[in-house]
Amino acid sequence: MVEISKKSTSAIQSYKKWTPKKTVSICRLECGCVIWKYRYFFVYLRENENMVREINVIKYDKSTSVLFNSYSKIGTEVLSNLHLCKMEYEGKVFHSSEQLFYWLRFYGYPEHQEHLLSIDSPKEVKRTGDRFMKKLGMVDEIERDVQLLRLAIRVKYNCCEEFRMFLDAHPNIPIVEYAWWGDSEYGCVDEDNSLKYNWYKGYVIGQNVCGRIIRGVRDEAKDENGKCIITRPPCLDRMQPPTLFS
Repeated sequence: MVEISKKSTSAIQSYKKWTPKKTVSICRLECGCVIWKYRYFFVYLRENENMVREINVIKYDKSTSVLFNSYSKIGTEVLSNLHLCKMEYEGKVFHSSEQLFYWLRFYGYPEHQEHLLSIDSPKEVKRTGDRFMKKLGMVDEIERDVQLLRLAIRVKYNCCEEFRMFLDAHPNIPIVEYAWWGDSEYGCVDEDNSLKYNWYKGYVIGQNVCGRIIRGVRDEAKDENGKCIITRPPCLDRMQPPTLFS
């Protein structure tokens, strides 16, 4: 795992469209710290007092990392948010961490949440959730989404034995979402495009938000029963639907 500067990442530039309004960078999500980059100025959003150095993207060796995505056929697909598994949170049953993540995104919109709960397919949950967000004028917010996704993955760790056993069996190894479709923010893309779809050769580069969150959940302290400690994300207290006067 190697730090590299944004200027040297031609593969990232070819996949990611930068906008003049906002560019987002992630820094050590497993430590609970997020960095937002606005036109090259950095604002540190910390959940604790740990100051960490800014990291734009990270380079991972495929041969020494655990790579996963929903298309994986090598046993790592259990790490994907689209993997089917029964989960319970606040008395409700979910079929994937993707479903719980989107349900949390619509906190304050009970009708939308109920509709998402009625969908079994994780991919359809994502499509429907994205459509709801567009209709409501909601946008991706990295600080909020990191908190919600961390909660969803903690719940998955507690409820999905297959997921928990896989993580516990692979300590101290980088976990990387292999996003060959081009998502270099939540996952990583190939440095050498000729090695695309090869799970074991070459390097991948990206911010790897999802992989870092999973790794952070794996490595964090657990309770006396070996389960994740579930806490309420602070962002939920700020998430309320807009009113006529807002």
